[in-house]
Amino acid sequence: SGVAAAEEAAAMMGFVGPVQGRAVGERAGRGDVAVCAVTRREFMLALGATAAAYATRHPPLRAEYVQTYSGLELYDFTVGAGPEIVSGDILLLHYTARLRNRNGKPFDSTYARDEPWRVRYASGNLLPGLFEGLRGMRQGGKRRIVIPAHLGYIDKESQPIPPDPAMRRRLYSTVFNNQREPERGDLIFDVELVRVRTPPPKPEPAPQPVPPVVFLEASPPPPPTPPAGGRLGP
Repeated sequence: SGVAAAEEAAAMMGFVGPVQGRAVGERAGRGDVAVCAVTRREFMLALGATAAAYATRHPPLRAEYVQTYSGLELYDFTVGAGPEIVSGDILLLHYTARLRNRNGKPFDSTYARDEPWRVRYASGNLLPGLFEGLRGMRQGGKRRIVIPAHLGYIDKESQPIPPDPAMRRRLYSTVFNNQREPERGDLIFDVELVRVRTPPPKPEPAPQPVPPVVFLEASPPPPPTPPAGGRLGP
């Protein structure tokens, strides 16, 4: 319950016994302001309400999040049942992208455009953190990918690039501004993998015909050259 959670929090804070506080005169039975004792339960209820309000505004990282060695944080809302992504696949996906420290306001969303994003899954073609974060997903899956700045927009060529010029300027002015805090470029991508298509293998080139081997007939030896006297033999 909220009281139990508050009691645990209070115990961690070292709270012992009643708390002295100030109350208006109606509570003290007089018309002036007086000092009174706040019971432990009243304090716990107040602390629980404050903690609940804070948790609503700042939800903690879920226990189901998986943190990778590189610093990514991943959470699967839905595990897909379709084919798994492999390098070179053509992906059709929806996403909502936000800066982590901008109160969750999206800077790009394919849902808003009502058009999924089509991209080849290949290293160097995507944000490093997005490439790593998509690994292991299956068609139909939905995943949240929390990307630290060093795996996010490290240059202006990394995809996805917001198509809206105003949003693109705001994004770049934040992530490439060295005067801001180091976490300015932390990103949150909520991704829905709509389709995975493995492109057909490239056809092997047709074998070239081997030219036939032409054997040249041996030419007859040239006639012997007569000596200076004009006769051959004895």
